[in-house]
Amino acid sequence: MVVTDSQGAFSISGIPPGTYIACAEVSTPGLLDPCHWATSAPGVTVSAGQTVTGVTVTMARGAVLNVHIDDPQALLKPVPASQTDFDLQIHVITRKGIHYSSPVQTSNGAGRDHAVTIPFGTPVTLSVVSPHLVVNDQNGKPVSSAGTSIAASEGSTPSTVNYTVTGRK
Repeated sequence: MVVTDSQGAFSISGIPPGTYIACAEVSTPGLLDPCHWATSAPGVTVSAGQTVTGVTVTMARGAVLNVHIDDPQALLKPVPASQTDFDLQIHVITRKGIHYSSPVQTSNGAGRDHAVTIPFGTPVTLSVVSPHLVVNDQNGKPVSSAGTSIAASEGSTPSTVNYTVTGRK
């Protein structure tokens, strides 16, 4: 893993010869990693002693899906931003069945906010995973283990999805 400079350039040295796939992720929502969401990711072949230049990773824009979790009984533990809490996880699941975790953006005693980027025009399933907590949807009903289908049309922002932690299992 490497970090780019302010212009997006990066350098890796000392890697063995072979074929590699160039993936990318950003610290803020809004762009899609081509290794996860594109039909193919950029590949590069490195030979012994070779310097490779011009590898470009193009990230598509996507819709930012915000999820808010109310926690009126303060059952959730505080979690730093960009972390995952294994007691309550928010996942986006693709049509291929691949799960992407939605990291915590903010957390306090009253709840937390998550955000994940989804492709425009591609339905995904939003799922709440919690082995220890009971979570209700915005209609006050227990969340479905099947999840909820979400899609964002081109250029739109989906409505924030709200859940409430109502107790322990």
